[in-house]
Amino acid sequence: MKRFRFSLQQVLDLKTSQKRQIENELAVLQRQKKRLGSNLQDLRCQWQAENEKLAMSKRKALDADYRLRRAYLDFIDQQSEVENKSLQNVLKQISTTREKLAAIIQEEKAIKKLRDKRFDDFYAALRKEEQDTSDDLVNQRIIQEMMNISRSDEGDL
Repeated sequence: MKRFRFSLQQVLDLKTSQKRQIENELAVLQRQKKRLGSNLQDLRCQWQAENEKLAMSKRKALDADYRLRRAYLDFIDQQSEVENKSLQNVLKQISTTREKLAAIIQEEKAIKKLRDKRFDDFYAALRKEEQDTSDDLVNQRIIQEMMNISRSDEGDL
C-alpha cells in the first residue's frame, strides 16, 4: 500500500517553526509592554505623591529641601519620558510582529490547505486503484466461471 508523502512538508514544518518563534517574540514583547506600563504607572504615582508633598510644604523656594524635591520631580519626569518612549517603541515592535505573525499564519494555512487537498486526491486515487483491483478480481472470477461452465457444457455434449 502506498504511503502519502507531501512534497512541501519541510516548508510546512519551517513555517510552523517560524510561527512558534514569532509567537514567542510576541509574548516577550507583551511582557515588556506590561512591565513598562507598570513602571510608568509607578512613576506617575511617585510624581503625584512628591508633588503633593511639595505643594503642602510651607517652606520657601530657597530652602534646600524644596529644591531637592523639585529636582526629584524633574528626575521622575525624565524617567517617565524615557519609559514612555520605550513603551511606544515596544508597541511599534508588537505591531510589526503581529503583522509578521499574520503573514506566517496565512502562509501556513495555505500550505495546510494544499496538503489536505493533495491528501484527498491521493486518497481518492488510492480508493479508485483498490476499486479497479477489486473489479479486476471479480471480472477474472466471472470469466473463469464462464469458462468452467462452457467446458462443462462441452463435456455434456
